[in-house]
Amino acid sequence: MKTTSILSGLATATLLAACGDSSVESPHDDHEHESITTVELTLVNKAIASDSFTLRFVDADGAGGAAPTLPSIGRLKTGATYDARVRFLDQSNPADVHDLNEEIGGSESDDHRVFWTTGSRLSATIVDKDSKGLPLGLEATVATLSAGTDTLRINLRHLPGIKTASSRITDGETDAEVAFPFEIAAP
Repeated sequence: MKTTSILSGLATATLLAACGDSSVESPHDDHEHESITTVELTLVNKAIASDSFTLRFVDADGAGGAAPTLPSIGRLKTGATYDARVRFLDQSNPADVHDLNEEIGGSESDDHRVFWTTGSRLSATIVDKDSKGLPLGLEATVATLSAGTDTLRINLRHLPGIKTASSRITDGETDAEVAFPFEIAAP
């Protein structure tokens, strides 16, 4: 996958290209480099299935060029728990869209991990595993802790040959990173 870092916030957005920078060397960097143009985050309230939505970050032409389409602000209910799923797509050729989750969650699951980081008003817990039983991160549970605003940052890391149970967000290389803004309020 193409190594790109994508960040968005409540008021501003920054798009960065990060090619080859990592805090840990990747000994087997032979994966296919594909573009990640779209990151989708879907949340479904565990108690109220109709309380569901998908937020999208789209950068159709990759780093540089046209400005990306930033995700809307997600609206969550206080005291709720959501099933969450992140999806990575290569839509650089609209006639040939690639769902990169097939690789990330399949043949390349042992080389990837999605980190979910939040502020103080949300918590996220990864629920899926790779073929070795290590955290994968395409699916998580997100709980609201208090009312206000917060950000849920999704960071897809490429960790070929170095992924362990204690892998950190600074290990390997970033394939994609998006910060999704949220507003948490009483139902």
